Amino acid sequence: MGKVVCDWKTLHDFMVDAFKGVGVPAEDCEIVVDVILESDRRGIESHGCNRFKPIYICLLYTSDAADEARSV
Repeated sequence: MGKVVCDWKTLHDFMVDAFKGVGVPAEDCEIVVDVILESDRRGIESHGCNRFKPIYICLLYTSDAADEARSV
């Protein structure tokens, strides 16, 4: 598969919606997504979008972390 190019706004909106979908509060979604995307903008891909699904979403979906985030 070739390289996929996506604009920052589309990535931002998709990631915010996905975090909301696993129960993260809207304000926290914005903060987390801004940090993840800034990592990619700075070339620090090890903490950017490539961790989004396998690390962040899967862990939230399969753990109590989302419940804890909602209770704060």
